[in-house]
Amino acid sequence: MIIANDQTEESTHKHHSTSKINYKIEIKNDSKHKKEFLVTSSTVEISKEVDVDIAERAKTFKLAGFSKGKGAPVSLVKRQIGKAVMTEHIDKLIHNVVLQIVKENNLHFTGMPNIEIKEFDPEGEIKISISFNVMPSVPEIDFQDDKFRVEILELQVNNNDIQQAKDALTKMIASYKEAPASHVSTNGDAIIIDFHGKLNGEEFDGNKATQIRIDIGDNQFIKDFEEKLTGLKKGDEKTIKVMFPKDYNEEKLAGQEVDFEIKVHDILVKDESTDVEEELKKRFNIDSTDKLEEIIREKIVYDFNSISRLRTKKLLFDKMDAELDFDLPEEMIESDFQTMWKDISEKIANGTIQKSEEDSKEEVKNIARRRVKLGLLLADVAKKNSIVVTEEDIENAKKAEKMKRPDSSNMIDEFFAKKENRDMLQGAVLEEKVVDFIISKAQKYSISVTTAEFNDKYAKEIQELIQ
Repeated sequence: MIIANDQTEESTHKHHSTSKINYKIEIKNDSKHKKEFLVTSSTVEISKEVDVDIAERAKTFKLAGFSKGKGAPVSLVKRQIGKAVMTEHIDKLIHNVVLQIVKENNLHFTGMPNIEIKEFDPEGEIKISISFNVMPSVPEIDFQDDKFRVEILELQVNNNDIQQAKDALTKMIASYKEAPASHVSTNGDAIIIDFHGKLNGEEFDGNKATQIRIDIGDNQFIKDFEEKLTGLKKGDEKTIKVMFPKDYNEEKLAGQEVDFEIKVHDILVKDESTDVEEELKKRFNIDSTDKLEEIIREKIVYDFNSISRLRTKKLLFDKMDAELDFDLPEEMIESDFQTMWKDISEKIANGTIQKSEEDSKEEVKNIARRRVKLGLLLADVAKKNSIVVTEEDIENAKKAEKMKRPDSSNMIDEFFAKKENRDMLQGAVLEEKVVDFIISKAQKYSISVTTAEFNDKYAKEIQELIQ
C-alpha cells in the first residue's frame, strides 16, 4: 500500500510501468474520505509509443491521393491523427494507473474517480491528478433486529371496490355523443370548457385552460368545481365561485374561494346503445362476468401493493436513517446539495416555494445528508450480498414502463438507449432489488385495511410520498 504524509516536503512514491512507459505515483491527499494521487510520466516515452502506433497504422491508412494498399507517408498520417492517437495512449495510461492504484490501496470508492491533467510538456513530463471519494466504513446491520421490523398494508377487496373499478373501466370505454342544444349538464356528462380562475383578482399556477374535457363526477378536479359544472348548456358563459378544500396541497389556495370564468363549448352524453360489459369482455378476451371480476380484483391488488410498497419503503428508510450512524463524506453531501439546490433556488425566486432561502437550504441539506447516507447503506448491502442488476432485470424494468404506457413503446426504447438514462434505470432497479432483499430478511407485520380505512388513515401520507 502507498503511504504518504502531506506534512513532509517530499511525498512517498512508487515507480511503475505500463507497456514501455514508466510512471511515478505520489499520494497528495490521504484524508478519511478522499484519496488524491499525482501521476508523473515522461511525455517523450509516450510520444515514442505514439510514433510506433502511427507507423503501424500508416501501412493501411487511407489518404486521398495515395494508392490503395500501399499505405501513406507517416508524417501525413501523424498530422491527421497524431493528437487523437496521443489521447488514446494517455487514456490507456490513466486506465492502467487507476487499476494499479485501486488494487495496491484496496480502495472502495463511490462514483467515478476525478481525473485532471495538471501539466503537459511535449518535451518533458505529463502530470495527472487522480482523486477518489472513498467509501466510508458502514456498520454491520442485522435486519432481523426488531428495530427494523417493517409494516405492510394489505387491502381487503370487497364487492364495492370491484364495482367502482368496473365503473371506472366503463367510463373509459363508454361511447359519448353530442348532446342536444337544450340539454342541461348533469353528473356523468362530459363537458368541454374554457376556464380562467383568479384568487382575489390575481393569477396563479394552473389557473386557466382552453377546450378541456371534464367528465363530471370523475373527481378529476376538486369536488366544488365539478359540482358547479352541472346545470349548464352549450354556449353558456358565467362566473362560478369555487371553494378549495382546507387541506388542498397548494398552500396558497387551501381554504380559499376562487372566481372562475367558464365558457361551455360542448356537452357530451353517454351513448346508451353501447353494451359496455360485452365490450369489456371483448377487450380482456374473456367470456364470463366472473372472469372479468377476477381480473379486476387482481388489478386492484396489484395497484394497491405498488402504493403500499412506497409506504413500507419509506418507513424502512426512516428506521435505517434513525438507527444507523456513521461518518459521512461531506464532499458527497455538498455535491448532492448543489444538484438539488439549483432547482429549489429557482422555485424560491419565482415564488413557487413560499419559504425563506435560509430555511430551504437547511431542509435541502438534510435531504442531501439522508440521501447520501441511505445510498451508501444500500450500496454496502448490495456489495456484501452480491446483489447485481442483470440484463434481464433491465429488460423487465423496460417492459414494466411499456405496460404503463403501451402507446410509447418506441419512445421508451429510444430513451433507455442513451447511456445516462440506462445508468439511471440501472440504479433504480438496484435500489429496488436491495429493498426486496432487506424486506425478505426483516421481521414483518401486516395491517389489513378496507379502501375506506385506507383513504381515511393513509391516503394523505401516500399522496405526500408520490409528490
